[in-house]
Amino acid sequence: MAKYLISRIIRGIISIAVVVAIIMVMIYGLMDRTLIFAQDSTYSHTSNNTKVTYRYAKWEEYGYLDYVPYADYLQSLLDDGEIDEDTRTSAVSIGRTAENDSDLVSEYVAQFTSYYKSQGYTVVRLDAVMQSAKKVADGGTQQLFAYKNIPLTKRLVSYFCSIFVIDNVNNVEEIEGERGLTFTWYDPMYGGEKFSPALMGNGTTHKYLVYFDSKFPYFHQNILTIHLGTSYVINSGIDVFTTMTASQGSYVKSNITYPTGLTESSADDLHTATYVKNSLSTSAVLEARYTDDYTNVSTVKNGMSKMGYSFVIGIIAVIIAYGLGIPLGITMARRKDKLVDQIGTVYIIFILAVPSRDYIILYKAIG
Repeated sequence: MAKYLISRIIRGIISIAVVVAIIMVMIYGLMDRTLIFAQDSTYSHTSNNTKVTYRYAKWEEYGYLDYVPYADYLQSLLDDGEIDEDTRTSAVSIGRTAENDSDLVSEYVAQFTSYYKSQGYTVVRLDAVMQSAKKVADGGTQQLFAYKNIPLTKRLVSYFCSIFVIDNVNNVEEIEGERGLTFTWYDPMYGGEKFSPALMGNGTTHKYLVYFDSKFPYFHQNILTIHLGTSYVINSGIDVFTTMTASQGSYVKSNITYPTGLTESSADDLHTATYVKNSLSTSAVLEARYTDDYTNVSTVKNGMSKMGYSFVIGIIAVIIAYGLGIPLGITMARRKDKLVDQIGTVYIIFILAVPSRDYIILYKAIG
């Protein structure tokens, strides 16, 4: 039995990998990548060079390629201490054409071109698009960038290696205070008076790594999280796994004690707090509630998640299928070639022959 289960699990994992690989080949290799802009209103309202750079930036976001603007290259040199701010400011302003570049700009453009070509990138320079002799057309500002298509094998390896993510105290670059973990028997979310063990981090992506609450299974952790990729259509920008497991429905409010000590009726779930750089300093609302940049929280709702509803519907479907199917099957077998058997046979052939989508539409129409 154990060998059978292990064999089934291994085959299941292999099947998932094969399906993901086929989908990636279809999307990234066979489909026209410009189709992602079909309903993009921003793309349709841009023009000239701005439209080109927007296209490459979006392709990078969707995982087609690696895109490096010239300005980002200079910023990386500044961050590494290789140039100062004055040099970056002077070098970033490329001319309308290469002939119009200053000596300093020409030097760094040559460095940029040489470096990225040596790394297998394609370097693209777009001269300014002029509306008149002295006026640049809308979206016609000169551009310089490098790009490199991401191979399918690298994309597959990267995807599978990033499915399971372990949170640690070095995940966040800039934090207040010392990096580390703090364990408490009395969760601050409950005002520090209720016995509720919690493990919190500073420097981690999640504020709460381990905590308890009144929701099944009562014990929760954010040390190991699952990432299935970013959703681009429904809940755009949110991880697919989060979209699948987040609760739905109306907000459920309760008395919440925020890190600053402020207590109010809110649906915020402080246990889901994640780090957002500089969020505290840019919002008076957040500053009144939080003491650090762990300000991104989900809300408590009274409904189940999409995955939860799918499980419930699946269980109900199985109960109905066996509860009705077995007795009806026995009845048809005992009355072979009778009216009950003939009606049952016609119905079975009908549901097998008609596609599920049309079958559902038909029953919705009947009411």
